[in-house]
Parts: sequence; C-alpha cells; structure tokens
Amino acid sequence: MDECDKKLNELVDERMLIQEGFDRCKDTKKQCGQEMSIASKYIGEIDAQIKSELKDNGIISTETGKYKITLRKSMPSILIEDVDALPDAFVTITRTPNKPAIKEALDNGIFVEGAYVIYGDESILIKRKES
Repeated sequence: MDECDKKLNELVDERMLIQEGFDRCKDTKKQCGQEMSIASKYIGEIDAQIKSELKDNGIISTETGKYKITLRKSMPSILIEDVDALPDAFVTITRTPNKPAIKEALDNGIFVEGAYVIYGDESILIKRKES
C-alpha cells in the first residue's frame, strides 16, 4: 500500500466514523420530532381543558398554589376570502423560475435569456469493499 492509499484509507475511515455519528443524529432528530409532535398535541389538549375550566367558572385570572393563570384574548388575524378581489396595493406577485422547463429547453439547445447551465464541484462515491 503506497502513501496515497494509506492517506485515503485514513481519510475515508474518519469520514465513515463521522457519517455514522451523523446518521445516529438524524435518527434521534426524527424520533425527537415525533415525540415533539405528540407532546404538542397533548399540550394543546391540556390548554383546551384549562381554558374550559376558566370559562366555565367565569374566571379571567387566578392564582393557584403554584401558578398564576390568565385567560387573554387572542391577537387579531386577517382572513382572506378572495385573493383575486384584493386591490393591487395589497397583493405581491412572486416570479418563480420553472427550472425543470428551463433545463429541458437548454438540454435541447434552446437559448433561454437569463439562464445557463453550470456545474458544481465533483462529488465522491465511497463504497465499502466486500471482505
């Protein structure tokens, strides 16, 4: 094994170790996301019970042995019933490029003003050799 092979093996070993840790973090993040979703649902249900208890007893603010609880009005929000009916001053229009259509046109030799093909950095593919 020459120096280049040795160096590449060391680098790939280090990369694989980091990748394994990264993959474990992704799995943990996914699991935490699921737990957060469940917790958020239960918090919402408990909040609804607390609001109901306060409303049923005509309470706006109270202090228990441990907590001060206040029922407050929600902030106003805007409901849009018909976007097309809104005056222009209250609407923004976003131009979004259709990249698949642009790519297809460029691949077929059609000039598209304002667009061109670029290539990023090379990537590497690493496969573990069968023993």
